[in-house]
Amino acid sequence: MQINLSHPLITENISLKKFNCYRVGGNARYFATPKSNQELSNLLIFIKNSGIKYDIISAGTNTIISDENYDGLIILLNRLNNFIIKNGNNIKVGASVRLNDLISYTIESSLAGLESLVGVPGLIGGAAIMNAGAYGVEFKDVTVSLDVIDTQGVFSNISKHDVGFTYRHTKNLEDKIVVAAEIELLKTDKLELLKKRSEILKTRAKKQPLDKPSCGSVFKRPKDGYAGDLIERAGLKGFRYKSVMVSDKHSNFIVGCEKDIKANDLYHLIAYIINEVQEKFSITLEPEVKFIGFNSY
Repeated sequence: MQINLSHPLITENISLKKFNCYRVGGNARYFATPKSNQELSNLLIFIKNSGIKYDIISAGTNTIISDENYDGLIILLNRLNNFIIKNGNNIKVGASVRLNDLISYTIESSLAGLESLVGVPGLIGGAAIMNAGAYGVEFKDVTVSLDVIDTQGVFSNISKHDVGFTYRHTKNLEDKIVVAAEIELLKTDKLELLKKRSEILKTRAKKQPLDKPSCGSVFKRPKDGYAGDLIERAGLKGFRYKSVMVSDKHSNFIVGCEKDIKANDLYHLIAYIINEVQEKFSITLEPEVKFIGFNSY
């Protein structure tokens, strides 16, 4: 059943291809980009009253959107609360600030704690909700509290200990949107931070296919071993399926190998990898990416 929406933030028939890293996806029937907590809250209340189906995109760096048109509302958060406020070693940062921009800011301020995440794509809102991590450091390690808005449009502040941080997940935020984060860092030597950032970026360039479209790591790390190692041992390193392939540089990356990538190719390759690893090692890989417009995952 199609619902006709009339709201000042909502536009119609917007292509979703430019809002994700693979440049895939059909058109959204409805589309909105709130810029403030009040706009987002009002929009969520409106959605609740209308009964329209909706999904949320942050930076789209960890998202695969179906090639089919989306018959609902897509909320884009890449312009929500773009601010950084420093108070000593504490920083309040809005959800739409890029994680790498925040890291640059903290390094320039001689504040340590986030530099290990340099090169991780995405925005602060997504980094918080996914508990982004790299090289033994996770976003939770620096978090003091998160400002959130729930699906009823209600604002609240949640302390780190009540968030429910786990590996690449936040247990207690499943019905909430992160709109800002407060983090606490340590004062240190700026030159050491610059050196560490440089080393990590060099390592990433050597080990990861940064020259091709990808969403970063596709699968979460299983309890036993590493996803990339399991995929490689399953004989899938460099395996191609139509417009996409398992990277021959890092097997936990799926990259585009044609100009026009298809979301269905990504979906089917991910399903194939899961099946092959399950059959060979009895280990079920869990996708780290978010799927929009598909029936599973």
